Amino acid sequence: MATSVNEGKALIKESYGDLLTCTICLETFKVPKYLPCLHTFCETCIHTYIVSSVKEDKPETFKCPICRRQVQIEECQGKADTWAKQLPGNHFVVSLIDRKAVKQGEKQCTACESNNKSSKAVSWCTVCEEAYCDPCVVSHKSFKMSRADINLFK
Repeated sequence: MATSVNEGKALIKESYGDLLTCTICLETFKVPKYLPCLHTFCETCIHTYIVSSVKEDKPETFKCPICRRQVQIEECQGKADTWAKQLPGNHFVVSLIDRKAVKQGEKQCTACESNNKSSKAVSWCTVCEEAYCDPCVVSHKSFKMSRADINLFK
């Protein structure tokens, strides 16, 4: 069955949202962390999972909740309670969540926030990983480092 272009775009947007959903809590990621197998989870979700799944006979390992691959915790220091904090953050997912928030008008301008102002962001710079309102975009483009920046999107 053929689908229209608009239906195809809607399908892409729906699957895009799935990329930002934790498979444990089924909500948008909060502090996304990834395992060596590259599966990503919320920090609190993977923390709860690790603590509940660590076995006394093998206290330095646990299995990924998705692929069941054994994860070694030799690199991490301390008890299982601290392992989730030591996992690397998934900056790509954070960037996608911020980009989605900008498009939906939910994100505040980063530069304005630092000056105790409140402005809705309309653009996102992938280099700086910051959101900007229209006046701040003009200012951002005036600096030598970002003058030729083609990484701003609306």
